[in-house]
Amino acid sequence: MNLLPKLGPVKQGNFIFLPTGRANPPGEPARASARADLHQTARPACNAERPPAALCAAFRAGSTAGRQGRLALPSFKFLYPKTTVCFIALLCLLETALSQVSNEAVKTNSSDAISTNCAAPPVFNAKENRERYEQAVKKARQWLDQLKVDPIELRAHGIKGKKKLAEILDTYFRLYSAANPQDKQNILTRVKSLTLVAVQTNYHDMLVINDLEFKQDATSYLRVAYLMERFGLDTKFYRAQIQKTHQRLNEHMASRGVDQRMAFHWYYEHFGLKEPFPLESAFQAGLIVSRKQVDWFKQNPMQSYDLTHEVFVPYKFGEDLGVDFFSPGDKTYLRGILADIIPWYIQHKEVDLLSEFILCAAYLKATDLPACRDGLNFLLESQNANGSWGQYEQYRLTMGNYVDQGLYLHTTMVALDALVMAFEFRKP
Repeated sequence: MNLLPKLGPVKQGNFIFLPTGRANPPGEPARASARADLHQTARPACNAERPPAALCAAFRAGSTAGRQGRLALPSFKFLYPKTTVCFIALLCLLETALSQVSNEAVKTNSSDAISTNCAAPPVFNAKENRERYEQAVKKARQWLDQLKVDPIELRAHGIKGKKKLAEILDTYFRLYSAANPQDKQNILTRVKSLTLVAVQTNYHDMLVINDLEFKQDATSYLRVAYLMERFGLDTKFYRAQIQKTHQRLNEHMASRGVDQRMAFHWYYEHFGLKEPFPLESAFQAGLIVSRKQVDWFKQNPMQSYDLTHEVFVPYKFGEDLGVDFFSPGDKTYLRGILADIIPWYIQHKEVDLLSEFILCAAYLKATDLPACRDGLNFLLESQNANGSWGQYEQYRLTMGNYVDQGLYLHTTMVALDALVMAFEFRKP
């Protein structure tokens, strides 16, 4: 016979307490420890903020303990009968409430649902988030349009100047590819201003700089010329300087990594340069072929960058989305990496690599992954007030305002690239 009154849900703060109003039937499992108190019975409302990680642990502990044994009742020999009955009733009520939480977890068979303490987030919809995306692009443009990128000045301050020029041109090129006619004209005017430096002889210093700087600048040096041509700018003088650099490029090619050789193969072909040896074959010894496990990449972030660029190059950094370069086995392997590593970077709030892996998902037509949609939502939420992406203020003390070009620019480039690719070309 049910002696307990029926109680409805009680809301307290961000949590809903769910009493069931029934006594525990004989033989039904209960919690193994009185440590499972009222906070462990709390279930967050779906429109509430997620509770702290400690509560996640409490949920997991409670749902496990509930399948291991019954709640041990204390001795009541010093209590009055009426008090004892009330106390037992309270324990039963608590016990059944905990059981309900456990049963719900078992029914959904989702440990992830328990760990996030709420129903699964709604599917990311590009159409519904269009306004957020457009605002993000607008803010990013404002930040980019005021950013000074002089490769000669940057190199004088220890920053890879040609690389930073290539990065801002890459960012504008992605925006240009999705812009309306008026915006295209504005972007082109800005690009012309940025590339005025390319007609100066002191910019073309590839024959006089040391080996370290040459290696740092070589890919970007060719990339800038390539992007200028994609914007329709004159590169006759630039191409002549590249021809002069050809022999030194060949001499250092053996020291380049897999994705870099693959990129040089593309640029050599574009500029009509003869390869010192077959550069495209470098892929046969790359990270994708090696099938490294995802945990290895988590512990080796520089190799994570190498992995993403092994994906970027065959698609020409998003210009050739129709290419079918990878084998079915490669695609299966990469899809598994993406499904695991994107949530990991979201958890660690690592915008730079997160954006690069989202781009990989776009190129590989893997935007159906829930992780990809979660990553895009995180990017929209994590943009800085000034329009950039990344958290590097701790370096401003040593780098001064050059932290904007040195660190914020790359992260803003890849984050914006991932968003434009998702909303304009590879919709999730």
